[in-house]
Amino acid sequence: WTATAWALEGGAMVWVGVRQKRLGARVFGVLLQFGSGISFLIAACTPPPTALFLNSYFFGCFFISIAGLFSSYYLTHHHDKLHKNEEIVPIPLLVWGLLWWFGGGIGDLHRHFFHKDFYDVSLLFFSISFLAMAIVAKRLTWRHLSSTLLCFFPALVILVPFSLNDFSLHVHLLTQWSSIAWLPAILLQYRIMWQFEDEWPSQAIPLWHLGTMWFVIFVLSLETAWAVDYLIQGEEIWPLICWGLVPGALVLALIRKGGAFPWPVKKHANQYLDNGISVPVCFLLLWLLITCTQEGRPGPLPYLPLINPLELAQFFVFYVLIVYVWTGTRKPYALQAEFPEYTGIMVLGGVVFVWLNSVVARIVSNYSHTSFEARSLFSSDVFQAGISGLWTLIAMAITVWATRKGNRPVWMTGSVLLGMVVLKLFIVDLSGIGTIARIVSFLVVGVLMLLIGYFSPLPPKIMENSK
Repeated sequence: WTATAWALEGGAMVWVGVRQKRLGARVFGVLLQFGSGISFLIAACTPPPTALFLNSYFFGCFFISIAGLFSSYYLTHHHDKLHKNEEIVPIPLLVWGLLWWFGGGIGDLHRHFFHKDFYDVSLLFFSISFLAMAIVAKRLTWRHLSSTLLCFFPALVILVPFSLNDFSLHVHLLTQWSSIAWLPAILLQYRIMWQFEDEWPSQAIPLWHLGTMWFVIFVLSLETAWAVDYLIQGEEIWPLICWGLVPGALVLALIRKGGAFPWPVKKHANQYLDNGISVPVCFLLLWLLITCTQEGRPGPLPYLPLINPLELAQFFVFYVLIVYVWTGTRKPYALQAEFPEYTGIMVLGGVVFVWLNSVVARIVSNYSHTSFEARSLFSSDVFQAGISGLWTLIAMAITVWATRKGNRPVWMTGSVLLGMVVLKLFIVDLSGIGTIARIVSFLVVGVLMLLIGYFSPLPPKIMENSK
């Protein structure tokens, strides 16, 4: 209690020093507060177990915090009475006061709660504290305190991994008491941005808005994946599907109806409808590549090629990406503007190629009792024959389209793929020439190559120049 009394006396000395315009009193008051904090830490290094918040440890932290916050506000409010060198003093006093408040609260919670419960009640404590800070900052027009509200969103992000415990597909954030902490916290984050964004540095506003949107997409995906997994009790592919559907649906909604959304999308449309969807789009590309490595058995449902849940979800994500690339051809998004023209189409085409190969692999794995592993699939005659036929069909589609459009570079791309098929036939398929699957592979590829030569010859240079 001695240290607490020193802190309050230090705050009073700051008040007197401002009122009487005495520099010495102000300096002594600030130093007395710092000294009281050091004295308190020495005396309270092993606080006794008592009731939550109703103990000398928390009360000591509380009064030291109040003294620092009062001094910071009073010096800020009467900055015209300070010397030029004192103008920076309110900021360290504000940080000092907030550190004692949060340090005292979190320290007391840590002695009463353990593991996940501790992180949940800590988030609740943070939310209540930042709500009080927002109210005080608005009523007192306290600009420095308004700026500290920027720290709430990073606190949410930091607490997520601790609240989840692990990162499997079967965990979620809103478990039992966690929902009482997380739902109000997310709503409070939007309330803080709505109320104080005009007072924050302009450089921070886009990052905080977009970061919050990405955070909400993450939480919605996490909770949807858990709910689907809990209801179906099937294979692990079900929650993984949700990680593509939820971001895809939100990206599509922003592209199609973004202008109809209220605040914050309406006010910051340029950010939300451009940079805001770039990160989810990159995630969707990554999701497609990851799901291409999955066997995709949708137990308890049977596997059906192209109409199973995984591939239907992939169709939807491809549609979202096509809409993104197509709308970007009229007015390039910031992500597209960083790369040469047609980069998006080429990347999407590459992902489609990988996906088609994965479809063949899934069909072979589910219907020929082949393990969905690289070594097993590579040794499968059926898979090798299917891949050869697929690549030839893709090459045929590319060359036919290029011939009709008179596009020699695209035609050359198809011919390179066709060359890879021929090389594969002689290096890989020829080793199993005695099997029926690889004999059929040679015949099918040969027929398709004849059709390519007949229907899609190399476009003349004159046609290309005329285009």
